[in-house]
Amino acid sequence: MSSISSEILTALESDSALAFKKKTGNHFTEGACPSCGKNSVFISKENPWLLCCNHRNQCGYSESTRERYSELFESISEKYPATESDPDAPARAYLALKRGFNEVKVGAWFKGGIRTLYDDHKKRTGEVLTVRFPLWGDHYWERIIDRKDIEKNGGKKAHISYGCSYKNHCWMPPEQTIEKDDWVFITEGIFQAIALLHIDQDELAWSLKACAAISSSNLPRDLIKANLGKCIHWVLAYDNDAAGIAAAKKFKTEIESLGEHVHIALGEPGRDWDDEWRAEKLNQAFLDEALWKGAVALSKTPREVAFWHIAKSRHTPVHRIVFQDAQYSAKLDEKEADNLPSESLDLIWAREAEVKNHIFLVTPHIKVKRISNCYLEFLYIEKDDITQEQFYFFKVRYKSRNPEHLLMLEGSSLENPGSLNRALLTRSFGGSFKGTVSDLSYFHEQWFEKKICVVQSLYFMGYDPTNKCYVFPNFGYHKGRKLTATSGGFLEISDVRLKTAVRTVKLIEGSGTLNWFEDFIKAFDLFGVTALAWWLGSLFTMQIRELHQSWPFFELTGEHEAGKTTLLMFLWRCLGVEGEEGFDPEKGSAAGRARKLAQISNFPFVLIESDRESKDRTSSFNFDEFKTLFNGGKLRITGLGKTGSNTAELSFRGSMCFSQNATVQGSPALLSRIVHCHCTKAHHTPEKRLSVNRLKAISTEKTAAFMDKALRSETKLFTAYCQYFEEYAQKFREKFPNMDNRIVESHAQVEAWARCLSLIFEPPIAEEHYARLNSYLQKRAVNRQERLLDDPQPLRTFWDIYDAYNDRSDEWGHDNRPLFNHSKNPHRIALHLVDFEKTCNELRLPRIDYSLLERQFSQSKKHKYLGKANVKSCILDGGKTRFCHLFERQPGKSQGGV
Repeated sequence: MSSISSEILTALESDSALAFKKKTGNHFTEGACPSCGKNSVFISKENPWLLCCNHRNQCGYSESTRERYSELFESISEKYPATESDPDAPARAYLALKRGFNEVKVGAWFKGGIRTLYDDHKKRTGEVLTVRFPLWGDHYWERIIDRKDIEKNGGKKAHISYGCSYKNHCWMPPEQTIEKDDWVFITEGIFQAIALLHIDQDELAWSLKACAAISSSNLPRDLIKANLGKCIHWVLAYDNDAAGIAAAKKFKTEIESLGEHVHIALGEPGRDWDDEWRAEKLNQAFLDEALWKGAVALSKTPREVAFWHIAKSRHTPVHRIVFQDAQYSAKLDEKEADNLPSESLDLIWAREAEVKNHIFLVTPHIKVKRISNCYLEFLYIEKDDITQEQFYFFKVRYKSRNPEHLLMLEGSSLENPGSLNRALLTRSFGGSFKGTVSDLSYFHEQWFEKKICVVQSLYFMGYDPTNKCYVFPNFGYHKGRKLTATSGGFLEISDVRLKTAVRTVKLIEGSGTLNWFEDFIKAFDLFGVTALAWWLGSLFTMQIRELHQSWPFFELTGEHEAGKTTLLMFLWRCLGVEGEEGFDPEKGSAAGRARKLAQISNFPFVLIESDRESKDRTSSFNFDEFKTLFNGGKLRITGLGKTGSNTAELSFRGSMCFSQNATVQGSPALLSRIVHCHCTKAHHTPEKRLSVNRLKAISTEKTAAFMDKALRSETKLFTAYCQYFEEYAQKFREKFPNMDNRIVESHAQVEAWARCLSLIFEPPIAEEHYARLNSYLQKRAVNRQERLLDDPQPLRTFWDIYDAYNDRSDEWGHDNRPLFNHSKNPHRIALHLVDFEKTCNELRLPRIDYSLLERQFSQSKKHKYLGKANVKSCILDGGKTRFCHLFERQPGKSQGGV
C-alpha cells in the first residue's frame, strides 16, 4: 500500500463527520452519510479513493477522497521526490494519486519533465516538475504536477513544446496498434484517452483503442488515413460542449466521405472521461449511453430526435424531447407501433445499414407538438441563509438564440402551466410554455424526483466560518485552494454548495506575483505599510477575533493631497475592487448602515468623511455606535416571516476603517480600539511620484494577486501571525508597562501582520523596513495612550476658547462680565451653547461641531460635567435665568463671574 493510501485511511479513521462504525475487514462501513444522514457510507481499504452511500437510488452520495482530503494530495513532488534510481517518481505518483491511473499500464507512456518559468519580461523565475508525454519528433505535451507550481505559472497547467503543430496528428500509447474492427475513441485530451484505455476489455462488446487529438479543433487525419479499409469504428469522443459537438459533427462528415464507419460519443456536460473513470462509472453501459447521446445530437429534425427516444424506450406513450433548445412532446401513431421491428432498437446507432431505413419508415408516423420555445434546465434550489425561503434556479436556452441565462423562480411559478408561462413571459427573453398539465407533471418528475442540489445562499460576501471557506460572487477559497463558481453561480466544497446573495460588489480575480512593495513604501511611507498590514489582517478578521476576541479599527487621517485617497483606492484594488474609496455614513440611516455592514465577512469596510458642516444633513451619526463591532458585535435584529416571533440577528463579520481629514472623536472606549495613522507630505519627492505612477499602472488583476496569495496561504499566514503577535505584544508590555492593554494588543496585532507581508511578497521585505516600522508603531501607540488622557476634539478646542476669552470680556465691551460663564458660583461653570456659539461667531473665533461637542461633555477631564440646570445668569441683565450645561471648575482654572 502506498504512503498516500495509508494517510487516507488514517484520515478516514479520524473523520468525526463520517464516524465509521465498522473498520474491520476490507472496508470501512456504516459511516454517517453527509447527504441522507443514514449510517450507510462505505469505502474500500485497498482502493480508498471513493466514498459512497449504499442507498444508491434514494441518495446516491459519492465523494472522492481526493476532494475531501485535498491537503493530502498537495506537494506530490515533495512527498515522492525524484531519485537517481527513479527520476520519474513525482510524475508516476501524480498519475497514480491525482489521476487514478494504473502505474503498470501507463508506465512506458510518460516520463518526468522540468519546465522553466519566465515572467512577463522573459526573465527566468524558476523551474517546476511536470509529467511529460512524448509526441512526434522531439515534441511533447506536459502537465505541471504541483498546485503551488501552477500558481507560479499564472494558473496555466499544461504546455505543448515550442513550435509543435498538432494538426492532423494525435497522441497514442506507443505500443498501441489499430486492428481490423476496432473501435477507436478520439478524445480531446491525453488523460481522457488514458481513462478510456483503463476500461477492462473483457467487459466490452468490442475492442476499444483510444488516441488524443490535443484539441477539439483537430482531427487525427494521419491515423485515419493510415488505417482506411480496416472496418474501424471511429468514435469522436470530444467534450460535451458547444465546441466539442460542433467539431464532432463537422469531422463525422469528413470521415464518412472516406467510406469509414464513424460515431459520436458524448459524456456528461462539464465532465471529462477521466472524471468518470475516477468515479468508477466507465463501462459498456456508460459507453452505450454516450453513443446514443451522440446519435441524438446528430438529429436534423424534432421527429428524428423522437425516433431515437422511441428506439431506446418504445413502450413509453409520450416522449418529451429537446431540439435546438425548444421542447416538444412526441408520440408514435398507435397503428404504426405494431409495424416496428421486433428486435431491440436501443443499440441501432451501431448498425449503420439499418438506421437510415428505420428513420425513413418511422419518423412520418411520429406526431410532434412544441411545448416551449426555450429549454429549461433545472440546476438547484437556493435556500436563503436567514429567512429559509427557497427559490428554484434554471438555466434557460432559447430556440431564437437569445443569450442563455440563469432564471430564478418561486415555487408558485411552477404550480401549473399558466403560472409557468406567466413567469417566463415576465422574466425571460420572450420564453413561453404552452404545454399541458401532463407535460408539466412530467417535467416535475424529471426535475424533482431525484437527488436535488441545494445551494445555501449567504447574506454576506467573504468568509463563512461554518464551512471555513471564502465565498465571493464568482470564485472562492477553501483551505488554501481556489474555487471557481460553477455555471450555476455557486461553489462546491465536498457535499456543500454555497453562493453569496451580495452581487453589488464586483471583484476582479487576481493572479501573478507581488513584486511592488519597494514602490509602495516609497509612495506611502510607513503609514502606507501599516495600512497594508491591517488590510492583510482584515482578510482573517473572524479567525483573529476567535483567537483574541478583537481586531482593531483603523483610522487614516491626512493633510490635503497627502495621498490618503490614492492609498485607499490602491488598497481596494489589492482586493480586486476598482474605483472604490469608501462609504459615507451620513448618506444613510442607521438601518441602512447596518445592512451595508452585514454584507461583508473578513473584508474591510471603509467609512469616509462626509461634509460635517453641511446644514442639510438629515441623519445623525456617532462613531461610538461602532464601538461594539471591535470584537464582532450585533448590527441589527430583524423579524422573520409575516407572523410569529422569530428573529434574525445580523452580525458584523468584517473590519472597520475610518478615513477623514480630522481625527475620530469619541469615548475613551472607542479611541482605545483604534490604530491611527496620519498621512503627511514629508516623504513627497520626485522619486515618490514616479513610484505612485508605477503603482497606478499595475493592472487590477495583478494588484488583486494580494488577496489571491493571502487566501491561498491562509494556514501559513495565520500560523505565522500567532507567533509574531505573542512576540510583539511582549515587547510592547516590557517597554510600556503602564500602557492600556487594548492599545498594546491592537498595535501588536497590526505589527504581526506587517511581518506576515514577507510571506506573500517577492522578494521578502527588507529588515530595515521592519526596524523603522517597529519604531513608528510604538510612537503611534504612545500617541494613542496620550489621547486617552486628554479631552477629545472638539472638547479641547472648546476649553481652549473658554480659557482664552471668558475673562477678557472688558476687551469686547462686556463691562467686566464673563464672556461665557453664566454662573455666580466660583466653583461652577455654567455654559449656554447657543450663547456660546453666537459669541464665537461675533468674535470670529474657531468653528466647532456643536452636535458632537455636546455628546462629549460627559467625557470632560478638564472640568467635570455635572449635567443641565437653570442658572441665574451673571451675564444677563435683571438676574435672568439660562438653562445651562454645568461643570465643576477644577482648581487653578479660570473662574466664573462674581
